Amino acid sequence: YEEFVSPLFARVQELLSENKGGLQAKVRVEDGDPEKKICSICEKEKFSTLIMARRKRAEENLIAGTVLNGILSHHLDASVYIIGEEGFPVGKNPAARIVVGIDGSSAALGAVREATLVLTRASEDVEKVSLVNVRDPSCFFDDSGTNCKKASDDGYQYLKEAEELLIKEGVNGSKIVTMLLFGRPGETLTDYAQSFKATMCYIGCRNRSQIAKVLLGSVSGDIVQRCRKTTVVLVS
Repeated sequence: YEEFVSPLFARVQELLSENKGGLQAKVRVEDGDPEKKICSICEKEKFSTLIMARRKRAEENLIAGTVLNGILSHHLDASVYIIGEEGFPVGKNPAARIVVGIDGSSAALGAVREATLVLTRASEDVEKVSLVNVRDPSCFFDDSGTNCKKASDDGYQYLKEAEELLIKEGVNGSKIVTMLLFGRPGETLTDYAQSFKATMCYIGCRNRSQIAKVLLGSVSGDIVQRCRKTTVVLVS
């Protein structure tokens, strides 16, 4: 404890103190199963945000991976920030380049609202905010083209709604870009976030308990697995 934990907490407090307002963290050390303890604290004390670090794949052991996946399998009201393997770019605000996945669901709009919390505080440091809707490419195989047009129209409507919400919350409209892409949602959104050089990627989760099946193919789970270098934010 004295060699590792105590110095680590001290450094965390230093970083918080450097922030505007000089935040003071409540330090606690708990014994027991990490997954159960973290989830229990979040639920009982009604925390709105949970921040988890992710080790580089080469350094990740079975226990570390199990704890993260186990926590994601719980239905927590808290938004979960999974910090990318390489952290945030040096000298750049974490909110500098944000991607938000948009699919027309209330969960996606929740992700937009969550993103505004950091975007409005870092307004001067924000470079771009990209709203992305990914459509199923199967419509291209419809000879009439009707399904493809409807999918595109729906996608553009979802993006417009999300953009209006950002602007209403005070985000500079000139910094917002909207993208309609076709492909597999998890793979396509991850590839776009990497090419966009996103500092954070926000995703709305309709049912986080399904993510445990990393998991087995949910869009959120797919992005968590693929988007390892970028910080991923899961919003219920």
